[in-house]
Amino acid sequence: MKKKIYISGILILIFTINLINYIVENQYGVNLIEYSTISKPLTEEEKQWLKNHGDIIYGADKNAPPLRYVDKDNQYKGIFIDYLNSLSIESGLQIKVRPLVWDKALSELKNEKTDICDMFPSVERSKDYLFSNPIYKLRGVIVTNENNKYIKNLWDLNDKTIAVQLGDYTNEFLEENVKNAKYVYVADINEALKVLKSGEADAVVGDEPVCSYFIQKNHYEGQLKIVEKEIYENDVVLAVPKSHGTLVNIINKGIYSLNKNNIMEKMQQKWFGISATMTYTGEKEAYSFKILLSILFIFILLTYLFYLINRSLKNAVADRTKELNRSKNELQAAFDVLNRMVIIVDGRGKILNGNKSFYNYCNFTKEELSSKKVNEIDEMFKYIWQTLDVKSMKEAPFEFNYNNRIYRIHVRNIKDIEQLDNKSEENKTYDMLITINDITNTKATEKQLLQSEKMAAIGQLAAGVAHEIRNPLGIIRNYCYLLQGKNARQNEEIYKKSIDNIELSVERASGIIDNLLNFSSISGDEYREINIREFLLFILQLEKKAMKEMNIEPILFCENVFIYTNEESLKHIFINLITNAVDSMPNGGTIKITCVDKGHIIQIDIADSGVGIEKHNLDNIFNPFFTTKNPGKGTGLGLFIVYNEVQKLGGNIEITKSEINIGTTFRIEIPTKEELI
Repeated sequence: MKKKIYISGILILIFTINLINYIVENQYGVNLIEYSTISKPLTEEEKQWLKNHGDIIYGADKNAPPLRYVDKDNQYKGIFIDYLNSLSIESGLQIKVRPLVWDKALSELKNEKTDICDMFPSVERSKDYLFSNPIYKLRGVIVTNENNKYIKNLWDLNDKTIAVQLGDYTNEFLEENVKNAKYVYVADINEALKVLKSGEADAVVGDEPVCSYFIQKNHYEGQLKIVEKEIYENDVVLAVPKSHGTLVNIINKGIYSLNKNNIMEKMQQKWFGISATMTYTGEKEAYSFKILLSILFIFILLTYLFYLINRSLKNAVADRTKELNRSKNELQAAFDVLNRMVIIVDGRGKILNGNKSFYNYCNFTKEELSSKKVNEIDEMFKYIWQTLDVKSMKEAPFEFNYNNRIYRIHVRNIKDIEQLDNKSEENKTYDMLITINDITNTKATEKQLLQSEKMAAIGQLAAGVAHEIRNPLGIIRNYCYLLQGKNARQNEEIYKKSIDNIELSVERASGIIDNLLNFSSISGDEYREINIREFLLFILQLEKKAMKEMNIEPILFCENVFIYTNEESLKHIFINLITNAVDSMPNGGTIKITCVDKGHIIQIDIADSGVGIEKHNLDNIFNPFFTTKNPGKGTGLGLFIVYNEVQKLGGNIEITKSEINIGTTFRIEIPTKEELI
């Protein structure tokens, strides 16, 4: 892996260097790979080439002052001739000069009769010559008559007559940029200016220093003018024949040394003073080269940083992937441990995942079920899927019976709600988590628990009930004693009164026994219509003895309101709440029960004047096995059962008020018949 990374880094570096080298070579004419070697001395191969070749012949225009020209003493002079002399000394070249007409100079170089010539590089010329690194920049300008107001820029030369030097770079430039122009070809710029002055041409195009020189020498000031904006500014290089590749390397080494010593800048100051018309490129080239090297370094650094960041991100992604896989496996393991069936399906019922209990029930593997829909498993799942209303699905669980078993189903939407809201109602599809729990045994246990609580309540009522039964039994015994007397047989009034009281006492005892039997019977799930007032009076009658002994007064404000509900659940709710209220008033007090019919629900408040519940216990009061009573006085299941029974009826229970030593108020809301229908 590391080897691949290193190889990739090296390939990126090589590609970057070549890319920048290509850009620089096209932009500046400098090959950076070659440039890195030009500061070194001549190689043995280069020295041998010079020895074998002999003198280097420089052939160029003989009448282009101040660049190069032949003076009246027949001496070849000019700023570039001075530069060649310096280049000869610096590089060890033996350079001889040969003044020529410009067009002749180009053909001589092409035919290898000369070795070097300074010129503008171009695509056309690159077919015949090789080029050195840039030496300086030279501007091209337009010269017109002083009174010409129509030629101000390059595009004004369209359809005009232009005098140009034969073979000069301006010929290529004008043909590419000017339309429908006519050309007058001359040997040099001096002749071109004479043609312009005579009116045979509309303009002259040439090198700025040469044009300026001949305008001053011929005293054309006030007659001819140079248009202010130059039409081009290009590098000047030394060109050599195609076969002289080694010579280019030698020349570049000399140019590098001269640029390092600012030789061209010093020569321009010598020839032009402060009004130089040539642009020195050495410092600019070196500066550009430094910038490019800096860019290259920064690019390599950024590439390396990118590599480090990328590797770090890859490692982070790999670690995160491992962590996610581990979490997924842990979640699946926890998923499988559940003894209830858990299934994830999409909106069309296709099975996406399930736990071990689900697959064991279906007797299929995960792969086999992945192609099935949930309603294709068996009749039970078909019923479940038909029962689900996907578009109006509530998260409340529901129960159903199947094959003498009771199942509780819970369905949860596991897609983002905002995402669903962005879709049309017709196109809404989302995944669902379905849990199926067999609660048959739990239901049986609940019934047993409720029955146990009722029996515990009966135990609390036993003393009072026994006393209530003893009273009618005592009355029956007394009147039986009277009936056995002689006087009772003879006194019809005593006889009838005794019989009536015996019958009333028997009915009273029978009613008490019926109440106990009704309360202690096992709960059913049947719903029926109940008069809530009569039902509360019945519960209070059961607690009458206990309340009387503890000096507790019951107060009932309730009209005849009928509700359709489960009677057994109501028994557990009110018996537990009233018993708790009695236990909270050891020194007596009142139990106030108020009923309010609100149409869709009936609201029942049970308020006592007992010891109250501390605030920190209010959140736990409905939890199983939580009790504030002394050990042995309570199981902690009473209010838990009350809460579950209220929930089963579709109602709600809460403590609306509880203050220490003032009392507690429980509020119960139970749906009426209209709400259930």
